[in-house]
This record gives sequence, structure tokens and C-alpha cells, in this order.
Amino acid sequence: MDTAQYKLSLPSSTATFRANRYKPRHRTPTHAGTPGLVLVCAHGLPGVKELYEPILLRLFAHDEHNRLAGSPLQIVEAWAVDAPEGGDSDTMTYAHAIAALRQSIFLSHVDAYGGMHRVILIGWGDGANACILSSDFFPPGDPSPYEGMVLVDPAIYNDGDAPPTPAPLDLEWDSPDDAHVYLSSHTPWASWDSWMRDIFVKHSLIRLPDNGVALKSPYQSGKYSSAPLSFLPCHAPFSWVVWSESPRLTQFSFAGTRFSDGGVYDSPVKVANAIYAALEGMGEMYDMIIPVEGKL
Repeated sequence: MDTAQYKLSLPSSTATFRANRYKPRHRTPTHAGTPGLVLVCAHGLPGVKELYEPILLRLFAHDEHNRLAGSPLQIVEAWAVDAPEGGDSDTMTYAHAIAALRQSIFLSHVDAYGGMHRVILIGWGDGANACILSSDFFPPGDPSPYEGMVLVDPAIYNDGDAPPTPAPLDLEWDSPDDAHVYLSSHTPWASWDSWMRDIFVKHSLIRLPDNGVALKSPYQSGKYSSAPLSFLPCHAPFSWVVWSESPRLTQFSFAGTRFSDGGVYDSPVKVANAIYAALEGMGEMYDMIIPVEGKL
């Protein structure tokens, strides 16, 4: 697939964020005017936007195969958004970045209602929370800026059940190879798919003044801080929850699709298959339900 890299700014802020734009390299021509899907993807922590590449390759392959078989579903392009400041930012700042991309010149021509293409958010873990909250940056009376969301293991818990936020780890190594050896034998990276771990090492390290390397953000080893959710800003018409483990909220059990084991890090192909199934069933999805005492 073809990749282009962009650096964008948050409105009314000095903060910047980066996003990659992905398009399938080989695509069977479709009839002019055929509507399609534009995917906007947000990663969890630990993570970087490039961890979506194995998933997107699988989604584009599904799309091409099924369109040859007559499927009307068409994925036009996909964007993967990095959390601002290398992962140090909070969930609302990440949500702001997602909204800023939607409002940018790159996607401002896409109208969720009546336009050529539809914008679908895909997020896992803390990135799923940012997807939910991103709609709060649009006027509540306006049509939803998104056609729907695919949420993979969102970090949402019943009140009091959220795990403690891990302390940041200041990890440093002499070289990327040393970092790879360490991450391959330590939690959580040791259980990852080797392709995902290689991508993480390639894109999550920075060079230090002494020529060593470290994680871009010490928070790459943990999660964003939990914050109480007292309102439901999400007004996308449909949402879908894909669980790789037991749902943390009983309210989600009726709306979730389960796959037997694995998750984004260790089974990206399974996750991609589940996401594609969700995209195919987007018109039959349930509205999201979150209790006001839930935790992000």
C-alpha cells in the first residue's frame, strides 16, 4: 500500500501531531461516483500509528477480494493518527487530534450525510476512548462527523474497576538492537506478534545525546490516566465493540463480537478480520450505551 506522512497542528494550540495516509496500491477500478469508506484509526498504549499497517494491509486485501466478488463495500483510504507529543498527551488531547484531522482540508470534503464517502473511526484501547470523545469537538446539533465507530477493546470500566495507571518507565538502551532484545523478553511486548514488535521498535524510539536510544515517551509502557466519564459526547449513529476478552461492562455484551483469543498486539490478523466484519455490518449496529458512572 502507498503511504504519505503528514504533520498537523491542533487548532488554537502549539501542540502538533502526525498522521499517515494509506491507500491500496493495486485496486480494481470501480464505477465513478461509487461511495466508499475513509477509515481514521487511533492506537492504544503502548503503541504508535504504524502498528495499524498489518491490520490495514489485511483490510485492503479483504476489500479487494470481496469487491471482485461483487461486494458494494469499498475502502477508499485510511488514516492512522499518532497521539500528540509522542504519547504524553491525555485522552482529550488525542480526541482533539482526531477531530482536527476530520476538520482538516484532507477530510473536510467528506460529508458523512449525502457526500461521496463516509468516515469511520477505528480505535483500540485508549485510542477507542479518544474516538468516542472526539465528537465533543463538534457542535452537538450538527450531523455526526462520523458514520460510525469500530472500537476494539476500549479501556472503559465499571466505576471502581479501572486498574491503576502504570508508572512511566524511563527505559534506555545502547542501540535499537538492544532495545529489541529487551522488549522481546519483557512484558507486555514479549507476547506480541513479531511483526508488531518490529514495527514498534522501528517507530517508537528516539536517539539520545549519548547516541543511545529510548522510548519516545515513557508512557509508551502504560496507559493514559483514567478520568471519570460524566457525559456521553458520542453522537455517531452506530458503534461496534469487538472484544478479545470478557466485556468489562455488561451493557456492551449485546453489542460485542468476540473472537476466541488474542488482541491487536498478538493477533492483528484476527483483529483485522473482526474489524472488516464490523464494517460489513455497519448498517445493523447498535447505538452505544455507556453508564454515567463509567470510567475512561
